[in-house]
Amino acid sequence: MLIGSMFTALMLIKGNELKRLQPATQWLSDKRGAGFTLIELLVGVLLGMLVIVGVMQIYRVWDGRQRAIMSTNDAQTTGAIAGLALDRDLRSAAHGFGTAYQVAWGGGAAASDKTLGCDVKLNNVLFPSVTSFKLLPIRIINGTNGAPDTVFILGGNSSFMVKGTPIIDNTDTDAHVISAAGINPGDRVVFADKALGNCKIVEVSRTDDYQIFVDGSAYTRSGISVTPKLKNPNGVAGLVYSDIYNLGPDASYIRYEVDSSALTLDKQDILSSGIPVVFPVAEGVINFQAQYGVGGNGLDVVWKDDLPTSTPFSSVVAVRFGLLLRSRQFVQTTSDGKKVTEENPKWAGGEFVMPSAAASDWQNYRYRVYEGVISLRNVVWGGVNG
Repeated sequence: MLIGSMFTALMLIKGNELKRLQPATQWLSDKRGAGFTLIELLVGVLLGMLVIVGVMQIYRVWDGRQRAIMSTNDAQTTGAIAGLALDRDLRSAAHGFGTAYQVAWGGGAAASDKTLGCDVKLNNVLFPSVTSFKLLPIRIINGTNGAPDTVFILGGNSSFMVKGTPIIDNTDTDAHVISAAGINPGDRVVFADKALGNCKIVEVSRTDDYQIFVDGSAYTRSGISVTPKLKNPNGVAGLVYSDIYNLGPDASYIRYEVDSSALTLDKQDILSSGIPVVFPVAEGVINFQAQYGVGGNGLDVVWKDDLPTSTPFSSVVAVRFGLLLRSRQFVQTTSDGKKVTEENPKWAGGEFVMPSAAASDWQNYRYRVYEGVISLRNVVWGGVNG
């Protein structure tokens, strides 16, 4: 009986407590239904903005690094392609006239053989603006005050002969030789007078056992009638020649130079069988330097920017070059004034001269240097008779 009364009293007290707490519970329920307060919204927006700013900063750093990596990779690929093109053309230098050596390539009075370095007269009907060139495997024209060099490379591709053929007698349109073996219609040949240094390059129309015709008449090549593009030049009438050098059907006289406005390394073949167009080998090229390697006969190679005409060209055993390429990505100067490139890039021949007036922001770019040392094998092999 007593226990029942106590249980009833506890239940009454619990009921009263629940009634007393009911208004607070109802208030909380109403508040949740009413949404967020302005302060809560502002705090949420602020936190969201901080997260976005952090993410954007991370993305900016990542994107900058990706752009830098991609632009650097582009420069590396471009440099490799340009280096390969130069390597291939330099290795073919002097092919077909590698034995045409003398005491001094300038053709001075003391030289007994004035073939090498002679002015080769040219009449290319597709490119009449160039009327002569030097009979040299390679010729480097140095840029002024460290500006990019211009390099000329002369070579052939004859599969039959690399040594000169003596001429018995000649007219303006033909030549009698000891043997015309290895000379075919369509070949580009150099007529040379080693005593006086008179030279010309023409295209062969036809041959027989002891005669070579360069009269400009059409010939057949691979079943197709072809009209010669290299005809007899002006000013060579009546000249007598002593030797013929066969450069093959696809002889090349290539000019490499930098277009400073487009920042490209351009290539042009003046002896091309078609129109000698200029096409870019590489883009982003800031500078191009080359040097002669003079040595041989057990002597150390000495690198020279210029080659005096009194130097026998048979002593030029190699050429080295340096290409300076710039990435496309502009890198901002840091808050403390530091730039991504602080010093002039260097190659084996020294420092590159950077363009100050044309591009004062050159230090805000990354650079890659590509170098090569190419042996002039046709000069070395031919020099045994020099």
